[in-house]
Amino acid sequence: MSDGTRRRGRPRASEAQDTRELLLKAALDLFASHGFAGTSVRQIAREAGLSEAGLYAHFPSKQAIYDELFSQMGPVFLGALDLDPDELAGDSPSEAVPEIVDRLLRLWEKPASRALTSMLLREGIPGAGMNGLAAAAAAARQRLEPVFESWRQRGEFRDGVPASTLVWELFTSLFAVRFLHLHAAASAEDRATARELAQRHVEFFLDSALSVST
Repeated sequence: MSDGTRRRGRPRASEAQDTRELLLKAALDLFASHGFAGTSVRQIAREAGLSEAGLYAHFPSKQAIYDELFSQMGPVFLGALDLDPDELAGDSPSEAVPEIVDRLLRLWEKPASRALTSMLLREGIPGAGMNGLAAAAAAARQRLEPVFESWRQRGEFRDGVPASTLVWELFTSLFAVRFLHLHAAASAEDRATARELAQRHVEFFLDSALSVST
């Protein structure tokens, strides 16, 4: 029977997760301020209050830390937006598309996400380069294309436009909004501008893409 005293050894799972999140935050702040190349593993560990050995217990390398940050806050992922593709397909594009974009902007407006945007603007994508961004964007499109294809087959969109093109046309301009107006130094005015531009784009997209009979 336990007396409530913790045994020495591995930390609890919750403690390990807390430490992992602390390392990610420390790394993101340093990457945004000094760049990926200008930040060392030692600096990240020190910023998080750990030894280098403590850092390596959670991540095998600095690149692994970056990859995790990018997977959480890089191009749009339905998982990060907490959206169900099946539920989206059951709605109409005029209802679902504004909701998708609103959740995407809320994700990109978070301080951590804006810090990552600043790092990308500063140095591009360490390690993977543009191929990494292209692969991430392609993975996101693959998750969204079936939703747009179901809408297309229902006659919601104009004839002759593939689902892949519809997804591309919707999101390409939004990434421009992100990098221009949702970086770490973005003011409240910048963020308001991002919202206005995104709304205009959604309206234009729907006006251009929806079937005349919709």
